[in-house]
Amino acid sequence: MTTTSTAGATVTLPANPCTTSSVDPMTHMSLNYMIYPNIANCDAKCANETKFVCQGFTWAGPGTSCVVFGKIDKQAVMLSGSKWFLVDFYCNSGQPCRWPMKASQIDAISLSPTNAKGVQAQSAAHCQTFCLLAVLQPGCKAYAFSADRSLAGGNNCYLFSPLNSTQISSASTGKYDLYQSDCV
Repeated sequence: MTTTSTAGATVTLPANPCTTSSVDPMTHMSLNYMIYPNIANCDAKCANETKFVCQGFTWAGPGTSCVVFGKIDKQAVMLSGSKWFLVDFYCNSGQPCRWPMKASQIDAISLSPTNAKGVQAQSAAHCQTFCLLAVLQPGCKAYAFSADRSLAGGNNCYLFSPLNSTQISSASTGKYDLYQSDCV
């Protein structure tokens, strides 16, 4: 059991939290969060949080940043190869969001020419981050990426609102791979 105190109140956290590995460390699971760099023990940092009652954290191990969360009300986003894991003391994060490939070798612009925002990305994970930020494309739930930066004026990443199966299946042939969140 972990004990945390906030503004004079003491809360005992459950002993058997839910854990999820390979999460995207940029995903903020709560409106209340704090980021602490170079932490040796994130569990202890969570237990000693004073700004809110800590209900979970993401961390990659000793010496890495620790992100502690208040009430977890968002789903974790998976990131292939990530060393980061989520500890959710109350198991509120639900099933994590995955971004499976929905189509390969497609023309991204043919998916939805009026609903596409093109940018330059270094990798598929970088393109996914643009989508998750939802600044360039509000409501972004899908992205198409190509490693070939010579396409479409250098835009090798296209961001989309959710796409339906008809839009995906009617895409023209091209050099992009399409990914869509399964938490649409």
